[in-house]
Amino acid sequence: MKFSLFFILILIFPFISGMEVSLEFPTEVELNKEIIFKVITDGTGTYDVKIDPLNPQGSRVARILNSGVWKSTNYYVISSLNSEQEYKLIFQEYTGMAYITLKLRDSSGKVETFVGYEIKIKEASSSEIFEEEETPEVQQNQINDIKSENENKIEYEKKITNFSKDSIVKKEVIDLTPKTIKSDISSEEKGPIKKIYYVTGFCLLLSLLFLIDKQKKSKKNEFN
Repeated sequence: MKFSLFFILILIFPFISGMEVSLEFPTEVELNKEIIFKVITDGTGTYDVKIDPLNPQGSRVARILNSGVWKSTNYYVISSLNSEQEYKLIFQEYTGMAYITLKLRDSSGKVETFVGYEIKIKEASSSEIFEEEETPEVQQNQINDIKSENENKIEYEKKITNFSKDSIVKKEVIDLTPKTIKSDISSEEKGPIKKIYYVTGFCLLLSLLFLIDKQKKSKKNEFN
């Protein structure tokens, strides 16, 4: 590589297990270039190893050579570490800072997790592009990687977002069917109007009878 590599050596002393672990890797890497990560431990036994670089959004940004096949860094490299071992990773697509989690799993299934590692990824200085041979195994690994990435994103979103049932907004159904507006007076409104007509007619009838009666009386007085 044209640029000089500066290696970082980080020692972590877990309080529970007392295991001493170091992870050696370049502080700055280029896209599509194979990078060596070296894990050293004073633990006894054989360990499965996961070296898992993530961007700030929680997405994986590298692949690791796992049993001769380039796989997602979500997978452990099985029974690969006794005391010291090198691993090949290649970073793709993403540039910027990435944060690495190192996990060691012993034969009983107990997992030791080590965090605090950072690495800077930059564009490649040449037009060299990493191409993976398309074999059935590679294609199946790619499908598994997509499923794993989706599960990881869902889990990541759950950690940063608290969904509650009270926050669910129910949509109201709005009836947009045109409605005919009737201009006719309803039967309830006609009732009071009819009563007014009846009272007015009755008053007029009484007035008419009163006038007729008055005229008859005046005629009788004239004859008398």
